[in-house]
Parts: sequence; C-alpha cells; structure tokens
Amino acid sequence: MKLSGVAAIVTGGGSGLGRATSEALAAKGAKVAVFDLNPAAAEEAAKAVRGLAVVGDVADDASAGAAITKAAAVAAINVAYLIDFSFIVSSQHY
Repeated sequence: MKLSGVAAIVTGGGSGLGRATSEALAAKGAKVAVFDLNPAAAEEAAKAVRGLAVVGDVADDASAGAAITKAAAVAAINVAYLIDFSFIVSSQHY
C-alpha cells in the first residue's frame, strides 16, 4: 500500500509502538507528525521519519488541540489519520 499524499498524526509517536507506526507510515510515503509529550523523543523520531515533531499533552484539551492545529498548519497538510499510542497513567484508584 502506498500512502503518498496522505498525512497522519501519531500520538505517542516518540517511542515504542507509536514510533514504529510513524516509521512504517513514513516508509509507505505518508507525511507524519510525531506527537509526543517528550520533546526530545518527538524531535528524534520526527528526524528519523523526515516528519514534524509536535509536543503536547493528550490529557489536556487545549494542549492537544494546539498541537494538532500546529501539525496541520506547519506541514500544510490535510490530516487523514490520527493514530493514538499515548497512554495516561494515574496513581488514582477507582
């Protein structure tokens, strides 16, 4: 499958499954915005896929919205996919 002309934002894209997904999408030709809470991880992964690093917190609506808006504006892309590999860990028990 070729993905040229397709854009994706991968949350948690700085490491683990998110990074692997970013790399797989880029290898198929997609433009990838690597969205991660860790700035260094986002930058490193984005550089590896020739994509865009976007730093934000998916647990915060304003932060997530701003990051997605930045990804779309800076990369001049129409996002076709938003792939979520972010995990929210809480010490609070329910």
